[in-house]
Amino acid sequence: MQQSPAPQECVAFILADSPATRRTARGLIAEYLQWIAASAAQHYGLAFDVDAMLDADIASPGVPASPGDRLYLVRRGENDVGVGCLRRLDNATAEIQRMYLQPAVRGQGTGRLLLDRLLADARAIGYRTVRLESLKFLSSAHTLYRSAGFIETPPYTGNAMRKYHDEASLPAYQASAVFMALQLDGPGLRAIDLQAKLSTFEGHWQPRTVAEYNGHDVMVVKVQGEYHWHSHPDTDDFFYVLAGALEIDLPDRTVRLAPGQLFVVPRGVQHRPRAVQETQLLLIEPTGTPNSGDTATAAPRRVI
Repeated sequence: MQQSPAPQECVAFILADSPATRRTARGLIAEYLQWIAASAAQHYGLAFDVDAMLDADIASPGVPASPGDRLYLVRRGENDVGVGCLRRLDNATAEIQRMYLQPAVRGQGTGRLLLDRLLADARAIGYRTVRLESLKFLSSAHTLYRSAGFIETPPYTGNAMRKYHDEASLPAYQASAVFMALQLDGPGLRAIDLQAKLSTFEGHWQPRTVAEYNGHDVMVVKVQGEYHWHSHPDTDDFFYVLAGALEIDLPDRTVRLAPGQLFVVPRGVQHRPRAVQETQLLLIEPTGTPNSGDTATAAPRRVI
């Protein structure tokens, strides 16, 4: 069992798109499904085939998700403490599945951040409706979903649990579950609160992606101290100061930025950003650009 992270530790959502991350996701989904199966038996007398459900979720740790799907690990500090999944139902509709946080990290706002991440992805992909289902005993989850605008609906075609029940047992399951839906306002139509995003993590020189723009990541980052000299051979480096003060050393001079000022380091130019006090920055880079200029030492891409 992983150690429970302290409440002040930063939250990151890691796409489970590699064999290692999908193995970790499989373990957390198994933990979730075993809990759900035991609770369903206790509250409603229902039986679930956990192994079949787990195999359907992740047939193999090496199998990638389809382009319309997302599977995230929830990372608090150094620990993976939850999962969340967005699955395609059709071209216009997605379903949220396997929203799970380990008990020690519940009630600290992480569930809201995970839900916001999945809904942001649904908008970016182009889904118009997001649906979900969950057992009635999960009342705190229903409160979260309602706060995001979900409303209750009748059971819907293609719901995740439908294939695990025959015609005889399906009515009992549907009577024990809550079905919900949210109509989305479309990609790019919801404002992003940068200060709210910055408040979700600690640590320096670890950028977080808050939006995607024409193949670029729009990121926020907290910096303090001195970063190392580096360059980007294939792209310029964009810095915009939100709060604090930033100095960027160049081979022949130092550029000083105050809040509301920006500077673009031309590609191939060595530079060293530094900040005496904690400073908040907005960065824009082509997706996949290593922040250190070297993939071996770059911070991982984290989406919040």
